[in-house]
Amino acid sequence: MKLITISRHIKRITYTLLLLQFSNSSYGYFTSQTAQTIQGSRPSLSQELEMNIDNFQLFGLIIENRIYYSQKEIAEIPIPTAYPFVNRIGPSIVIKQPDENEFFDRDGDKLDYLVVDDDISMVWYYTDANNNDIEFTPKDYDTFCSLAAEKKYAPFKVKLSADLVLFSKYGDPDNNTYPNNIIKTQPSVIYTVVDDVGVCFARPELKPNTVAGSDKDQWDPKYGFLTQSNIDPTKNFPTTGFYGAKFDLILSSDGIVNNYNWHVKQGSELVNIDDSDANVVTVLFNGPDAQDTEKAWEHVMGSENGYKVIIEGVNKTNNKKIHYAFTITKWFDAWKQNMNTTGLISVLGTVAEVVAECEAKKGHYQLSNADEISNAVLGSKGSAQFTREIGKLISEWGEATQKSYPGSFAPHTGGTYKRFYVWEPTAGDDGEGKVCDIHIDTGIYHCRANEKENKNGVCASIPK
Repeated sequence: MKLITISRHIKRITYTLLLLQFSNSSYGYFTSQTAQTIQGSRPSLSQELEMNIDNFQLFGLIIENRIYYSQKEIAEIPIPTAYPFVNRIGPSIVIKQPDENEFFDRDGDKLDYLVVDDDISMVWYYTDANNNDIEFTPKDYDTFCSLAAEKKYAPFKVKLSADLVLFSKYGDPDNNTYPNNIIKTQPSVIYTVVDDVGVCFARPELKPNTVAGSDKDQWDPKYGFLTQSNIDPTKNFPTTGFYGAKFDLILSSDGIVNNYNWHVKQGSELVNIDDSDANVVTVLFNGPDAQDTEKAWEHVMGSENGYKVIIEGVNKTNNKKIHYAFTITKWFDAWKQNMNTTGLISVLGTVAEVVAECEAKKGHYQLSNADEISNAVLGSKGSAQFTREIGKLISEWGEATQKSYPGSFAPHTGGTYKRFYVWEPTAGDDGEGKVCDIHIDTGIYHCRANEKENKNGVCASIPK
């Protein structure tokens, strides 16, 4: 093979260069003492590896510059199932090196290295309705969610295969190839990359329609936030919470919610679920402690790690589990509300009144800072729009109303009630900050010189 020929040529050059560094008087000593090779049999992989050459888990997958070896590691790969994947996942040309128990040499020689001879083949498979593995070629825009909607189901698998060459350090012969005269099967492995597509989108209120973009490509105007990670709950929507918040978990296909038994695995103090709809699971922020600002503060701010919530679905047929996990790091509450026969009524107030009410709440709260509400920045003409991103209250939850989020801080009507005070530390003539306002229905965010009208407000949790 060409790799063996090249490697032998390199070794000859190395030996020649080493010899040239020694005088003629020492040449004989050097060659007799260090250039000798071990005459004997070829090196080999362990018997266990050779017997399982078609499940060769020293092959790896590379994802975002990290290599994962073995099915155990690959099961922990952070794969967003709602994003295109074909250009993110590939075979690693670096083979995991055998350990001392995976290498054998009858003559006592030591392992040098194991390498691929030529390219690694990677073939994708989806599972059809009859549980058969079907080979396919993913398109650049395919996602695991879109494939499942086309009846190309999980598990999604890849098969890696290649010829290998094993080298020992001193032996003669110093190499072995796979396949060979004894092991005729080409080394290969099949890894399950995605066992179950799970949750594709988390859908809060989609309005305002004027704020449909996402700078970080996290938002779909029709379906909501794309699932960011199947591993890291801090990356998923939402990171902010309030009593009355709710959103829908959307799976890869309509009608499959009932294939699972759903429950709140972690986080039931603040969160409940409703799985009565066959198409979505609704997550509701109405747990027993959600209306108590002090208890909610303890859950969310009591540690530096936030409040982790895990929604779990257990497949009724095969018991496979899917999860949607997120971490709440900021809790919000209305500055003040009244109640009448129709429900909660928003109250408008002066800046001083709103600030005082927030600071008087049980727990630790203050008037929200601008960067806690949205990612909007002040424009050159005094107004700007936010985008839908994970990490800020209105950027996450959109246009809050009593219809979209019943019982929440949201206003009961429009107009001035949808204009919320926020503290903007970069505004003001003296550079010491200023109270500005954001319109949660249009996305306008501005600071006006002569602010006289009373407005609404929302209080944000702060560290003790």
